Amino acid sequence: MARDCFCGCGRRLGWRSGRVAGWAKMVNERVTRLREGPFADAEAAGLEVTADATRFLASGERIRDELLSVAHEPKAEGAEFIDQREMKSWIRHAKFVLNSPSALTLEAQRGRLA
Repeated sequence: MARDCFCGCGRRLGWRSGRVAGWAKMVNERVTRLREGPFADAEAAGLEVTADATRFLASGERIRDELLSVAHEPKAEGAEFIDQREMKSWIRHAKFVLNSPSALTLEAQRGRLA
């Protein structure tokens, strides 16, 4: 069953391309939540975001872009070259960061309550 690509390109995706785009959508949602959550909280609190955290976010953006590139190919050509272990590991780590109270978000919450 064909579905529209989430990125707004207007393409109709087949089953395989739609599956790859679904992974891209999940990564994109987590990248957005990280950017608007812990990263924004750190900036609002005047804290510096570490280089590791910045690299982690950039890695998620790269994975999303690679997935979208494959999804936009006819019949998702190149899907077999996606590093699924890296992608799934990134998704797990992003979920952990989003679901665990970090020092950054706790400090931002204390600032809002004061």
